[in-house]
Amino acid sequence: MVAAALAVALLAACGAFAEPQPSRESVFSEAAVDWLRVYPLTPYREFWNMTIEVKDTAKDIPSVMRVVEKNGGQLTVPLQNTVASPSAATQQLTCRLGRRAAVAALKDFKKVGRFAPPLVRPDGEKIPLDEIKRKIAALARDKEAHSGELVAMPAVAALVDAVLSHLLTTQAVVEKNDAEVILNLTVQGPPPR
Repeated sequence: MVAAALAVALLAACGAFAEPQPSRESVFSEAAVDWLRVYPLTPYREFWNMTIEVKDTAKDIPSVMRVVEKNGGQLTVPLQNTVASPSAATQQLTCRLGRRAAVAALKDFKKVGRFAPPLVRPDGEKIPLDEIKRKIAALARDKEAHSGELVAMPAVAALVDAVLSHLLTTQAVVEKNDAEVILNLTVQGPPPR
């Protein structure tokens, strides 16, 4: 990866340029850009914990399940195997949804009961898509502007291609995949009398 940084530095030092190049600061808002940063390709995930207060736990569980299913969610454990307490009028559910679907489910849950916003705990690194796009544009522009110099430096050209390939792959993964949400939901009814 140090070689990739050298490749970028060599591109900048490849003799007199035919046209003035923008400064690094004008291309990126950060003072220093980490060109060798390896972005993880594992999906980003969030764990949401919330309690929804309903009028009757037993009667409202089917409504909760309809909201989950309508938004493409799936229980991680079959309903009959989930933790429930008839004496406390609670039912615990854990389901898996895409992030956009989970946000939509929150709107639909308002029709079923009352709840506070979920507590959200992220898992993994959120990929800065804008940063990746800026790096791709800058590398592609430099690669095209200095193609002649790169022909004379095949190792540097290979390094530029490797960094560009990683950035393009990361962009495709981020744009294709929605973050996953694991929703830990407690359905709470009024305590029995």
